[in-house]
Amino acid sequence: EDAATSGFRLVLLVGDMPYYGRFGFVPVPAGQIAMPGPVAPHRLLARELVEGALAGYRGQVATA
Repeated sequence: EDAATSGFRLVLLVGDMPYYGRFGFVPVPAGQIAMPGPVAPHRLLARELVEGALAGYRGQVATA
C-alpha cells in the first residue's frame, strides 16, 4: 500500500509463488524482465499496483 501511494506501478521480487501468491504476486512471463545476477526465472514475481503495469515493462532491471 505504501508503494502504491508513493506512485509506484509495480513491485518485483524474487521468491516462492506458493507463499507470495497469496499477496497478489504472479510470475513474470519468461524473458520479459531480467534481474541482475543469477535468478531462477520461475522465482521472479510481480504485483501490479496499477492494472496492466506489468505489460509495460521489459528488459534488464537496474540496481539502485
